Amino acid sequence: MTCALKLETHRGDAALALIERPDFRHAWRSLHQSCPWSTAFQASPFADTWYRSYRAQFAPVVVAGWADATLTGLVLLAISHDGTRLCHVGAQHAEYQVWLSTDDRFVGAALDALAAEFPGRRLQLLFVPPGVPFTPPDRWRSRCFRRPIPAPFLATHPADTVRESMRKKANKSKLNRLTRLGKITFEHVADDAAFAALLDQIAPLYDLRQGAAHAALPFREDPLKKSFYLALQRETDLLHVTAMRVDDELVAAHIGVRSRNTVLVGMPAQSPRYARHSAGKLLFFELALLLEQEGVDALDLTPGGEYKDRFATRFDEASTLTVVFSRAGAWRHRQQRRLIDAAKRRGVSTDSVKRTLRTVRHTVSHLRPATLPLQVARRLKRAVWDDVELRIYRFPSGASMTHPGTVPVARDRFADLACYAPAERWQPTVDAFLQSATERLENGEHCYTHVENGVLAHYGWLSDRQESTFMDEVHQSWTLPPGAAVAYGFYTHPRFRGRGMYAASLGRMIRDAKAIPGLGEIYICVRADNKPSRRVIEKLGFVYDRSFHERRRFRSVRRWSTGAGESDGSRDAEGPPSRA
Repeated sequence: MTCALKLETHRGDAALALIERPDFRHAWRSLHQSCPWSTAFQASPFADTWYRSYRAQFAPVVVAGWADATLTGLVLLAISHDGTRLCHVGAQHAEYQVWLSTDDRFVGAALDALAAEFPGRRLQLLFVPPGVPFTPPDRWRSRCFRRPIPAPFLATHPADTVRESMRKKANKSKLNRLTRLGKITFEHVADDAAFAALLDQIAPLYDLRQGAAHAALPFREDPLKKSFYLALQRETDLLHVTAMRVDDELVAAHIGVRSRNTVLVGMPAQSPRYARHSAGKLLFFELALLLEQEGVDALDLTPGGEYKDRFATRFDEASTLTVVFSRAGAWRHRQQRRLIDAAKRRGVSTDSVKRTLRTVRHTVSHLRPATLPLQVARRLKRAVWDDVELRIYRFPSGASMTHPGTVPVARDRFADLACYAPAERWQPTVDAFLQSATERLENGEHCYTHVENGVLAHYGWLSDRQESTFMDEVHQSWTLPPGAAVAYGFYTHPRFRGRGMYAASLGRMIRDAKAIPGLGEIYICVRADNKPSRRVIEKLGFVYDRSFHERRRFRSVRRWSTGAGESDGSRDAEGPPSRA
């Protein structure tokens, strides 16, 4: 005879009191061990730490199912204090999100209870781990949306595939190039103090990567994230942390979570300075060999992220599950999914759609209807009748700098870039800015920044030993002298202009460039009509070198260059004047 299922729903202080009871914790542990799809994210060490770390933002929600005195079902959730967000315990920190159960009746009953407690809400589980059986009851079939997604795994016991990859010529070459830069060390970080210091280095790298890919800044936007990870390291044995350095510089790191006999990929970080050497890939190889020594079966690469597929030795099937508690909300969700699926069938990715929407929202938010006609008129005028002169200045080798700025300017401080926010309509969105910044850093360029009160007040770029450049303002290319450096891309936030940040940034670039052995002269371009910038450049000691011109007269376009002391139009840049 089947025992009746008794369901309990606890919220807030009542839920905390329940999960702290010794008898409940014993039943919870037994259910976790007997449930074949349980992961570390449904166990008490993770749940306790997250509930405690995020109590200022979330209240616990616990739904428990009992058959007599046996706990046969459990789902651990949280509700934001404003009531707008219902999520799995851990929220985005939980790589796998699922219920625990040994009773097929539990899921339907739990959904009924949650719909009654949170009418109109929805629950999204990212990601449901492989091997979870789920057939919603008929009353829930139209409100449950489950989508399969590949779950890649890298076998580490043994790690023969990794050793084979490391013997390949391309990977050996990358390792050799990295070795020539300094002494490579790979370490497993277990000490609390060492982890805290490492986390300070990982956070800006991770924010830079996530910001460029998804317009998300996990550490900057979540002030509790750092303290949560410190608590996980200090109070549990869940974290598995590794780091790779060249001499004393961090080039790649990973924070993973132990779950059963696997380690889950959680927070990979790589310095953009070493992207060309595939430092993140080499760290994964070393991590796999370490896990083999530790007897770990696999590195669970977790769903999401195409780069992970390159490491996989096998794939399972995970899924995303969205449960909409209201029928009207379920209908709206179904229509949204149809639009997204239609876009995907036409080769448009979800990320592309999201980027386009962010760009549109950014443009609309900065529109000023009163000035729109004037802006349109100016653009039309520039398109049909315009004269542009781009002046090139150089800082001579051995020259002394005069009147440098006094504002402190940082070099290659990645955390500063995460403080960017567009202040004017023409500026790029956060993800576009960070993507461009990442590409520049990967190409060996250097960023110079100044941050005040959490705002990126000023930034500029230095490219050393640049061979050529294309100048968008005049649509011409220029081959630079050997060993030349180029300073470019300066911007000062409107709130901080007039305080000497441009001069200070450019002055530090000059000092840094002069300290590089074999580097030649430093060049900078500026429009001739930008007189404030020209005054700063000339005051620092730059001398005029040449100009590039573009003249538009309706459909006719003429481009040419002039050198110092030459009259306008005396020498063409590339043969005769061009006409479009």
